[in-house]
Amino acid sequence: MQSPEKQTLLIVDDSPISIEILRSLLERKYRLKVALNGAKALQLAFAPKKPDLILLDITMPDMNGYQVSEQLKANPMTRDIPVIFVSALEETLDKVHAFEAGGVDYITKPFEPEEVLARVRTHLQIQSLNRSLREEITLRQEAQSALQQINDTLEKRVQERTEELAAANQRLQQEIKERINTAQVNERLLQQVRNLASYQQSMVEEERTRIARELHDEFGQVLTGMKMETSWLSKQIPDQDTPVAQGLKRISHYLDETIQLVRRVAHELRPGVLDELGLLAALEWSVQEFASRTGIHCKLDLQSEVSTFGRDIDTTVFRICQEALTNIARHAQAGEAKITLNKTPTHIEFNVQDNGKGITQEQITGAKSFGIMGMRERVRIWDGEISFTSQPGQGTTVQIRIPYNH
Repeated sequence: MQSPEKQTLLIVDDSPISIEILRSLLERKYRLKVALNGAKALQLAFAPKKPDLILLDITMPDMNGYQVSEQLKANPMTRDIPVIFVSALEETLDKVHAFEAGGVDYITKPFEPEEVLARVRTHLQIQSLNRSLREEITLRQEAQSALQQINDTLEKRVQERTEELAAANQRLQQEIKERINTAQVNERLLQQVRNLASYQQSMVEEERTRIARELHDEFGQVLTGMKMETSWLSKQIPDQDTPVAQGLKRISHYLDETIQLVRRVAHELRPGVLDELGLLAALEWSVQEFASRTGIHCKLDLQSEVSTFGRDIDTTVFRICQEALTNIARHAQAGEAKITLNKTPTHIEFNVQDNGKGITQEQITGAKSFGIMGMRERVRIWDGEISFTSQPGQGTTVQIRIPYNH
């Protein structure tokens, strides 16, 4: 059986006597390299066959041991080689300087042979264990990375194929059916569609904001002015029972209704509370308005100390809440709804749950379920997750998780 290869030690000392003592002590167990100065030590350390451990004197001409160690530790190729300082300097500050320069141990001259052998053997064992640990960590990271890439690739392919089928129109259905068995997905086109969908959502929100502002500021001012003028005209008529006075009252009433309608439409387009007070306040307003309008009892649980997560994320969560509540009002036949928001260290978690009749899997994945498709696209922009859980007669739960670690 072939004996294991000896480990290599580099002895750096400008004293031939010290080198000879260390050589006689170590040469039977280790392969030795010798350097009489710092420059030669760096040359041997940077060579392709690097030493496993360095015994380094401090006091040397031109370049002292501290400088040699600092250069070794500054180079990624040699920073992991353990350095044991061997010196006649006994002051505490000298030892502290040695450790600050990257040394792992300090042996004072004159030294005991058993001490040198023990310290060398110990640090070589530690070095071997560290090397094995680094190799194992590297192998595990490579395996995990490979597995993650495989999982991501499989998940992406499944997602792309599913979205391709859901987004296809009647003119492409026959072509898609012919290509299903070939498993070919035009990734570039799909990505362009996603980018376009994201851009369209952004433009829609900007346009909603602009129209809502114009309705509230400009049209609202005009209506308010008309209301004031109508009120003034009405006061100028002594007899309030005349047809003209009654007509002005009806006009004033219609103006009040129109003002309220304009406010409601502006809020539905882009509620000002979302931009002014943040997501939590907007959710409270939206849920209260929904409960008042539909008669569905709503429970709101907002477990977050943060009132806003930024305009775009606030908009995503708010629009998903609106869509989910709209689906409950239109289809669920529910009497209660529960809305919860929770901020974890890494995610925003948002759930909408009802006690209605439930929804089928076909309705969840159907090509005409545009509201559900829209919610999925909004979450996908943030690399988030969305799920729909339902049983017939037991209600439906919409769950989303969006990465957020601010």
